[in-house]
Amino acid sequence: MQICKVKNYQELSRKAANLIAAQIILKPDSILGLATGSSPVGTYEHLVEMYENGDLDFSQVTTVNLDEYKGLAGSDEQSYRYFMNTHLFHKININHANTYVPNGTEPDAEKACQAYNELLHKIGPADIQILGLGHDGHIGFNEPSDHFENETHCVDLTETTIQANKRFFDSEKDVPKQAYTMGIGTIMRCRKILVVVSGKDKAEILKQVIQGPVTPEVPGSILQFHPEVLHTKEGRKMLSNFVYNICGCSGDWKIDSFVEESIKNIREKVGNGKVLCALSGGVDSSVAAVLLSKAVGNQLTCVFVDHGLLRKNEGDEVEAVFRPEG
Repeated sequence: MQICKVKNYQELSRKAANLIAAQIILKPDSILGLATGSSPVGTYEHLVEMYENGDLDFSQVTTVNLDEYKGLAGSDEQSYRYFMNTHLFHKININHANTYVPNGTEPDAEKACQAYNELLHKIGPADIQILGLGHDGHIGFNEPSDHFENETHCVDLTETTIQANKRFFDSEKDVPKQAYTMGIGTIMRCRKILVVVSGKDKAEILKQVIQGPVTPEVPGSILQFHPEVLHTKEGRKMLSNFVYNICGCSGDWKIDSFVEESIKNIREKVGNGKVLCALSGGVDSSVAAVLLSKAVGNQLTCVFVDHGLLRKNEGDEVEAVFRPEG
């Protein structure tokens, strides 16, 4: 997991678009997993601009969307098919037949989900999947639950999600109460995941996602176990001392106890395999990372969050990674 903190929404959108553009340039027939909502709108605007400037070619690209409201046709202005057509598909040279969204007009939930699962199996995992983050930690429409759903399923939307989405409808009663969504298992099989988070109101849930325990009660927390995740976050407030992923330590720690606890957790869960660790800036963080890396035989991938900038080194010279500003 990598975290890229930016100054504002414009920079967030530009960075996210650049990552997606790089994927398309490197692999013209890429499979893009796409998301809707307010967070990725700016990203799509930048992608359209790149296409208009002749820098991107979408002719070989295939897209799969995360979700769709049950009961809404693609012609409905509030459907996610309409959203994608409006913000991206109708503005670029993509083959519309290669853009896929769950069929919201299929009343039989089992049939709709089975059809989308079969499609996803045929196409294969997305090369890069864009995700937003709900106020309750949902990704796609995978709402807080007592378990992680594997594949496409029909979900009852929570009150939190309904309240968050009602601004897009004429009234709250018009907000659909169910949706078809790609499952957590499908999302986790994507080769790369890009999480776009915007707004101060998302700061607390983002902290739970990257710092808290992995639990279906916070669906996005599962991303801690994906090897290629980049969180792009708008905001000025730095998340204070935290360690996430396999180490499982709390934010309040001392170097000795941190190293001891982390080594124990790493040995128990992955042996000597490479794992991911993140520390906030600070001398103690640097020392702890060096000790931990040496203690586990340099099998640790260290990721540093320093004023929002990513510092990463997979080799022995962990000390060189920590370069505080100022």
